[in-house]
Amino acid sequence: CPHCRCWWTCENIRRTTWRGFILRMDIQDMAALCFKESKEEQYFGSSFWYFETPIQQKECIKWALKYEKDNAQVDPAKSNMGGYQSFSSDDFAELPFFETIKNTLYEFPSFMFDNWWLNINRKGDYNKVHTHPRSHISGVYYITDNYGALTFINPLQHNRLWENRIFGKPMELKVSAKPGDLILFPSDIPHFVDQHNTRNPRISISFNLYFEY
Repeated sequence: CPHCRCWWTCENIRRTTWRGFILRMDIQDMAALCFKESKEEQYFGSSFWYFETPIQQKECIKWALKYEKDNAQVDPAKSNMGGYQSFSSDDFAELPFFETIKNTLYEFPSFMFDNWWLNINRKGDYNKVHTHPRSHISGVYYITDNYGALTFINPLQHNRLWENRIFGKPMELKVSAKPGDLILFPSDIPHFVDQHNTRNPRISISFNLYFEY
């Protein structure tokens, strides 16, 4: 895409689905794309994708904090240690920036959005190692800076430790992201989020999708 550059990883979509309906974007929709940079890269033998999108950060933070207040009960099945993780939802219309995410993925192969949830980490909060079962690709959309706290783990580290010792192949990938960044990765890649160390909350949206084949 002539509008794209990138730093870490990225993705695209031509046909998107939302709550069971396939949305086919016309030329005007595509011309209104709101991502500025994108890139796909290979790590651990898998594809990762990164998009940089514009964001109305103040409005998004205000929405997130209100959502937390209105939906105070947290999901005990999630990976957070402290902090707030909402129950997952399949109602993507609740996200004021869903159009940004959907339009950014316009060149992706046909897929379905599955579910999403809100993450708010305050000082001392973190997320333990986990994966996202029952989906193909997972994503995280950053409302605030992530302070370099996201780390992916090589899923083959048990069998391929020799690659690290002999050839210097990385066993982990640490990712920095800023507001408006959208990162996608295979759902079975183990990952965790470091403890948050600043006063301002770290806020993001996580979601899952699966391909139609």
